[in-house]
Amino acid sequence: MSLSARDTRIIGTLKQHRFLSTNHVERWHFSDHASKLSAARTTRRVLARLKHLGVITALDRRLGGVQGGSTQHVWHLTPAGERLGADQPGRRVREPSTAFLHHELGIASVHVAFIEAERAGRLRLIDFTTEPRCWRQFPGVGGQVRNPETRFLRGGRCTPRLRVAVLRRV
Repeated sequence: MSLSARDTRIIGTLKQHRFLSTNHVERWHFSDHASKLSAARTTRRVLARLKHLGVITALDRRLGGVQGGSTQHVWHLTPAGERLGADQPGRRVREPSTAFLHHELGIASVHVAFIEAERAGRLRLIDFTTEPRCWRQFPGVGGQVRNPETRFLRGGRCTPRLRVAVLRRV
C-alpha cells in the first residue's frame, strides 16, 4: 500500500479526532486548491481511494439531508488504518450515539476554525490537544477533566492554555 504525505496527514488527523466529516477533511487538507469545486472533487477522490485501500470507512449514517442541506459522509479509521504507524492493535469503531458524534465533530470544527485563522494570519496555533490526551488528573471527587485544550499566539503573545468545551443545545 502506497500512501502520499497528504494521505498520512489525513490518517493522522483521523487518529486525533476519531470522526471527521468530508467538509472537515476538505477544509483541513485541501485548502490550497484553485477553486472550492476543485478542492471538493479532490477530497472526495482521495477519501474514496483511502476507503478502497481499507484504511478509512464512513459511518452508515450521513450528516445533513432534508433540512441540513446536502448530505456528507462521516469518516473514521478502520482497524487497519489505526495500526498504521502505531505499536498497538487498531481499535474497532462502533456506531457512536448522535450526541457523542456531534460532540466529536464539534471539537473538529473548532480545531479547523483555529487552523483557518492561522492560515489567514490572525493567530499562530501552537497546540490543540484532544481527548483522551488532554484529560488531567485531579485529586478528589471525579478526578478528571475532559476538555480539549489549545494554545495559540495572537499579537505576539501566547495565550494561556485554553479549555474548549463543545456544548450542544437540546
